[in-house]
Amino acid sequence: MPADKSNRTRELGVGALMVVVLFAVTTLHAQSANAPEGSWSGHTNGKARVVVNLTVRSGLCAYSDPYVNLPGNRCSWQPTASNGGILTIFYETYAPTQVFHNKLYLGITWVTRDQILARAGPGDDGAATLNRQ
Repeated sequence: MPADKSNRTRELGVGALMVVVLFAVTTLHAQSANAPEGSWSGHTNGKARVVVNLTVRSGLCAYSDPYVNLPGNRCSWQPTASNGGILTIFYETYAPTQVFHNKLYLGITWVTRDQILARAGPGDDGAATLNRQ
């Protein structure tokens, strides 16, 4: 009987160790990416090669390309992985009879410390490689 208790204790010890290791690995993968604070500039990756500028500072963002100009708007960061997340820029559009409350969603992927991929739509024309300024 003592040998059975010894084996059972060893099995419980190995099981507990596996739980601890699994928790540690899960915790490492659950680390979230930082917001892309700072000024960024680059071009879309498609044929058009459109210039894109993005500035993120303390909950305020500015975004511009030849079609959109959003200066100094409130924004939020939601990390979705260890290398990126969703940057949401809130802005308003004024019409004669009402105000539209809008959001621009940018999927951000960190490429390096000084380079990000910002995606606002499908295909290469919806993605821009931006470098820290």
